[in-house]
Amino acid sequence: MLMLLSFHLEEVQSLMLNNLSKKNLIFIILSSVYITFIFLLSDSSVALSISVFNPFSLLHIPLYGILTLLINLAIRPCSSKKNDTKISSLNKENRFDFYLWVPALIALVVAIFDEFYQFYIPERNASLTDIILDIIGIALVSLFFKKFNKPFENQLKFKS
Repeated sequence: MLMLLSFHLEEVQSLMLNNLSKKNLIFIILSSVYITFIFLLSDSSVALSISVFNPFSLLHIPLYGILTLLINLAIRPCSSKKNDTKISSLNKENRFDFYLWVPALIALVVAIFDEFYQFYIPERNASLTDIILDIIGIALVSLFFKKFNKPFENQLKFKS
């Protein structure tokens, strides 16, 4: 866990700003809209009507899985013929871990804030079970990227 926190702020900012593309901007906007949707859904009567069909809150799994996917796509670098992506700010061991853990941590923070927000909404309650289901959705998407995104991992291992 300490390795996750070992990224220096300057390195992360440089990494993100130097590799921003139109695709990244689109997914940043989609991620922001999706997070807004999550919080609006928490406070709407729709959430109460969905709960009839969702007695175990299992919809949390795909809800936060999709959020993790959008954040993953928002921060991953794009390479183009005009401008090859160079990711030299982080050392080689941490580059791929950065792209796996940062989206997961952002999604987890959103999940915790959402449950905290629900605590103050009448007829809603905060639930540790919901956070665990959110973590399952986040972990499934993160494992998917770890297992099936080998070309991306190889893209990050170029000669510096």
